[in-house]
Amino acid sequence: MKVEMNSPRVTNCGLWGWRPSFLKIYNTPNMYLVLFSISTFAIATTLGMNQVLIPTLQELFNLNSKQIGLILIANDLSGLVVAFIFGHFASKGKMRWLLFGVIVSFIANLLQSGTQLFVKLPELTSDVTGSNVRKEDKMCTLDDEDNTNSVIESMFYAVQNNKLFWILFLAGILQGIGTSQAICGITYLDEVMTKKKLGPSIAVVSIIGLLGYTASYLFGAYLLTQYVTLGTPPDGVTLGSSHWVGAWWMGYLAPGLLLALSGIPMILFPTQMPAAKVVLRKKIDIGKASQQEKDSELNRSLKDLMNDLLPTLKRLMKNKALLFILAGQALNNIYVSSMAYDTKLLSQLFKISVTETGSLIGIMKIVGSLLGLALGGAFMGKFTPSGKTCLLFVVVTQFLALPAPPMSLHHCETDNVAGISVSYPTDLSLDWNKGSRNLTDKCNGECSCSTDFYEPVCDLESKITYFSPCHAGCSSYNEEKKVYENCECSKADLVPGACPAEDSCSTRKWIVFVIQQFFGALFFFSHYPAISVAYLRVVPEIDRSAAQGLKEFFTRAFGFVLGPILFGAIIDNYCVVWRGGGSCWLYDLHDMIVTFTMSQLGFRVAGTICIFIAWRLYPE
Repeated sequence: MKVEMNSPRVTNCGLWGWRPSFLKIYNTPNMYLVLFSISTFAIATTLGMNQVLIPTLQELFNLNSKQIGLILIANDLSGLVVAFIFGHFASKGKMRWLLFGVIVSFIANLLQSGTQLFVKLPELTSDVTGSNVRKEDKMCTLDDEDNTNSVIESMFYAVQNNKLFWILFLAGILQGIGTSQAICGITYLDEVMTKKKLGPSIAVVSIIGLLGYTASYLFGAYLLTQYVTLGTPPDGVTLGSSHWVGAWWMGYLAPGLLLALSGIPMILFPTQMPAAKVVLRKKIDIGKASQQEKDSELNRSLKDLMNDLLPTLKRLMKNKALLFILAGQALNNIYVSSMAYDTKLLSQLFKISVTETGSLIGIMKIVGSLLGLALGGAFMGKFTPSGKTCLLFVVVTQFLALPAPPMSLHHCETDNVAGISVSYPTDLSLDWNKGSRNLTDKCNGECSCSTDFYEPVCDLESKITYFSPCHAGCSSYNEEKKVYENCECSKADLVPGACPAEDSCSTRKWIVFVIQQFFGALFFFSHYPAISVAYLRVVPEIDRSAAQGLKEFFTRAFGFVLGPILFGAIIDNYCVVWRGGGSCWLYDLHDMIVTFTMSQLGFRVAGTICIFIAWRLYPE
């Protein structure tokens, strides 16, 4: 059916035949920008929660890094499948596709938060929680059957790791389908905003999204301090103990409700706002669009869209500047995906708890990233640059951000763990090396020690950490002094916990790291408004929705799918003590961070080179 450009069904707010006049005040670009920004905030919060909460779930439910990587990329796997097709068909009826995406995302959030209903926690007693009554379970025993660590492990984890994995993976698949609605949101924004306002508007959406991402760190860190049932935890279970389970499921419920409240009203927006006509007229006046193309876009039938699918894809794939922009963004997104492991790595590099690290990362990145996006938006609003000039701005800012990844090499000294990074003090061999790593030594060889739980103890004199009291050969615990005694592997009494880092290390090096990361985030995120506008301008208006879909496909397939798998494999490759084939207790931290960091830097350099080539190829 032919659509009349001046029909109320095209330009007025409402649903089907109900389009009352009082909704005219709602029918403005600014109102759309507000609602789209709020939905972006909700989606960004959900995706950020994955990075804060899932590393914790890895420890709680014994998931390995490859499973964590698959959960993190689940939304990208489904998103890349539907992205281009979604973008192509969304060129007509953007608001209907936007509503579809919001509903699917809301269902995914409910499934993620409802995961807790499918996971039954064991009945924890003092025998299981490791209270003082059973201190002997952690110590050296000659009777293998008397060691209850493996029993505790089976009680607490059982089959729940697989159940949790598949539920979160399915939720991620749905999340990927739903978040593809951003394709429609950006192209609709392009239609209703003038050239001068488009760059700042994209910056606003990006800032709001970043606030959501940062809020996920702060809110997620708080939720991990609340017990999973929101009630009183079992006796012997305290914050920081190996059996503590935070209220992680709430991190998905709140963003889902916000998404529904903000997303559903957007269905009231018309196919084309009155403001879009003004913008279109200006584009026609300068030869950037034609009325005939716009009429054709609005009046294409489903059959026309299907027939034009491959020709549209061919047109886009012949655009060399477009392809190099896509390659640059994909490579940069591989780097961004590696940030999912920041909480886990930085807590070990700077001897800070995971909860504290999540909060500090959120505070550290929000200021630099927000200022960067504001800088990029101000640049676009002040100078309204051409697409080619936008890419030059991107090249400069990305080059200035390159020193950020190597700064993680400036970290605290790694722990001296007996049998892992240093030899046991009782071992007369002076030729210890990485090939001779072994937690079992002659001083604990008959102790029937388990690696089901990591219960480190420290020799404060030698600064050597032992994997557990059992691995230190300890046979008694002094309740009054709170130390382990009669340890065959050490001449001194041992205190619970890993040996602490020097205050000068964790304070001084952390401050240097934070300052450098602030500037890295500022320069890195300042490019986003400029590259978004350059990407929109490099294709004809009729192909922009499809081009956004192609962008989603490339960045998800080569950025967010490849990235978590690659960096997860790097981390797993340097594990030196596994928890029964599940998650990892200890890593070869120094070698791992060198490989991890240089991989990050390599992708950043390659991405910057691709954007430089795109700038050279970009039409004047």
